[in-house]
Amino acid sequence: MKIIPTNNYNQPHKSTSFKSTPQLSAILSSSPAKTSVAPLSQAIFKQYLDALKLPKINFTFEELKKLFAIENNEEFLEAGFNYLLKKLNISDKIAPQLTYADVNSDWSFGYDRCSNEILVNTLYDLPSKEEILVLLRHELQHFIQNIDLYRQEKIKKNHLNHLTDIYFKEYAHQLQETLKKSPEEWNDDKKRAKKLSTYKKYLDEGNLAAFNKKLLSEKEKIRKSLKKFQRNIIKTLGTTSAGTKRAQNNERIHQAYINYGTNKEMNWGRYLTNPSEYDATLAEYLLESELSGVCFIKFLQYKYNKFLSSKLPENVEIQAELAELLTENPKTDFVLPNCF
Repeated sequence: MKIIPTNNYNQPHKSTSFKSTPQLSAILSSSPAKTSVAPLSQAIFKQYLDALKLPKINFTFEELKKLFAIENNEEFLEAGFNYLLKKLNISDKIAPQLTYADVNSDWSFGYDRCSNEILVNTLYDLPSKEEILVLLRHELQHFIQNIDLYRQEKIKKNHLNHLTDIYFKEYAHQLQETLKKSPEEWNDDKKRAKKLSTYKKYLDEGNLAAFNKKLLSEKEKIRKSLKKFQRNIIKTLGTTSAGTKRAQNNERIHQAYINYGTNKEMNWGRYLTNPSEYDATLAEYLLESELSGVCFIKFLQYKYNKFLSSKLPENVEIQAELAELLTENPKTDFVLPNCF
């Protein structure tokens, strides 16, 4: 039985592809030069500074020419994935797997932190080549976050426990759903079918103690598997110290993962300010602007204006929260890049 994420801990990503059309290019190029920062634009410059901390792909024209010469989008997906792994210096020993699955959801790409897989939802057609790269970059940033949490002092044990709990809950949920079906509908291999038969036998006999004991043994197997992966990460990359700015950001991301699924975290405004999605979206935007050949800060301005022109949620509390976030006074003097 393949465990496919259905809960909030593996945040899906909806496509928001940027197209550098002549009309858009004209709008961007006509933006007036600025020598001061308007209060409402502080979010843009904060994003710009935060994005400088993220790894850039730094591709060459020849590399892209060779990559985009691949005509088949499925082949391009595989090649683009391997290309990004190489450019981000991700070791083969810990690299995520690219997995295809039919998932009844509204997302096309997602990263599963428990199984260390980037999932491609085969219920949707693949997007354009540029968008494939951008979506993969978003999910690979989630992978980087996961690896950082696995090896950071003070929170690495909590992270392991958290992933064990959510993976086990998903396993138990899918087991329950499978056992509701007849054995003919299980559609599993012989080894898996034998295990399911044992669970069904315990239920039919009313032997809940044996059922729960066997179920909890699966949780221990999950913990051992994740622990093995954690040891491999630390062996490959070493541990990171607490107390640094990066560590503080990792702690915010860790707490955000724990809070996922609560009403506060999952409302529209909270999703936009979640530190995990914030970093991944900036990584996505950074690559998107590079591929488009547009100055990154102008690209952020475009995305920001598009966000402001979108329909705000009807919830008054969320509107007030967003307004406060967007007009927050800066604590630092920002320096504009040369392209402005």
